[in-house]
Amino acid sequence: MRRPKQIGEGGYACVKLMRRKGETPDHLYAVKQFRGRDSWETEEDYVKKVKSEYCIAKSCHHPNIIEPIRLCFSHNIWSEVMEYCHNGELFGLLEKKFLSLEDKFCFFKQLLRGVDYLHNHGIAHRDLKPENIMLTREGCVKIIDFGLSEIFSGPHPSFRIGMDLEAFKVDRVRYSQPAIFGSQPYISPEVMEAKDAYDPRGLDVWSCGINFMSMIFGVHPWVKATADNTNYKKYINGWNTWLKARPDGVIEPGSDDYPDCGKLFHLLNSKSLERLVLRMLNPNPEKRITIAEALTSDVVRRMDCCQRVSYEENAPTHPKHDHTPPAPATKETNPVKKWLHERKESSRSITKK
Repeated sequence: MRRPKQIGEGGYACVKLMRRKGETPDHLYAVKQFRGRDSWETEEDYVKKVKSEYCIAKSCHHPNIIEPIRLCFSHNIWSEVMEYCHNGELFGLLEKKFLSLEDKFCFFKQLLRGVDYLHNHGIAHRDLKPENIMLTREGCVKIIDFGLSEIFSGPHPSFRIGMDLEAFKVDRVRYSQPAIFGSQPYISPEVMEAKDAYDPRGLDVWSCGINFMSMIFGVHPWVKATADNTNYKKYINGWNTWLKARPDGVIEPGSDDYPDCGKLFHLLNSKSLERLVLRMLNPNPEKRITIAEALTSDVVRRMDCCQRVSYEENAPTHPKHDHTPPAPATKETNPVKKWLHERKESSRSITKK
């Protein structure tokens, strides 16, 4: 394209829509152009950061992870070429408020599958939010932006060349150092405290739970998971009351014994959904369920998902949902003008006869 269209922007990069010379007009790519390094960064650290983000995404091969194609350096700018997702960010679709419950369940299940793949390969995303969840024309979820990702087990993907990734096993878990980053509504309480090292997988589980609530209701349960936030304080009070009778802090699968955390959670209108979300949003990270446990819970198993589980040839396929966004609404025609126009056209046809 002579004038690439900008389709996204963040603190560290902008994303433009482009096509390769000689290819058909409908063969499009998303190109992430990184901004220059900050004044406090060395050139070496900056390049290392850019290459790390690319290598992490490039090492993944899963239907719900974005496919990077190439990392380029031209005119003193680093750019990452990726597959283009025609339906854009989940954030934009949520803003338009047209998604059905079927859409939301399907997207949530795909999100869990993508994060489960990452965790099984020693990668924690650490910045899961609707802006980092893209959708293809067919309604396939694609997790993007690995700029804040952490390798919690095994070597960095840039050193995994020649390894059998399918045989990769998570062994010793490396904790992340305390620091606050990302979007506050999706950050877990142990990360917000920024006191102790933490297991980054727990942050991803928490973020997925908040994403689900945002999908269902179009709002966050709270602005940030800290004691000075009114909504979060009410949530914690519900947990503290329940913990008096259940000091172990574990919500058992299938149990109706779980905290009463307020109206928003009751509005899920499903005990199994409410129980799942509370297990994912357990304030105690050591008692929080894993992504694998969420994915294999009865309620998620029952969620109908139209996308394949993996790229394997024998992966089961499912009937596709219609996740197509509605066409932009046309400007409503004044009924009187419409009637006059029809009368005018009618008189013209009579005159021609």
